[in-house]
Amino acid sequence: GIRNPLAPSPPPRVFVVQVDPELEAALSEHRAARGPSLVEAFQQKMAAEGAAPKGGKRERGNFSFDHGEMMGSNKRMTTHDLGQMIAEAKGLDSRFSRSVTKNFM
Repeated sequence: GIRNPLAPSPPPRVFVVQVDPELEAALSEHRAARGPSLVEAFQQKMAAEGAAPKGGKRERGNFSFDHGEMMGSNKRMTTHDLGQMIAEAKGLDSRFSRSVTKNFM
């Protein structure tokens, strides 16, 4: 039904969790036998060596993004390459066309 917005809201439900002592003992025994997680072990190792963990805040320096340099293609497209690419694109007359291989670039 529709609830009156001016009426007081019902008290929140309280769930009582019953703890099984046998289960808790088995879990703590399992955790002790398993040892620390890989992340915890790494953090302990780094703390023991006195090295600060990498990541977090990076220092801002001179950084210039150049797509061609990052992708390893510094060559310029010639008119021959451009003409060849346009000719191959003309062969794509539908979305199911198979006249051009999938990785032509």
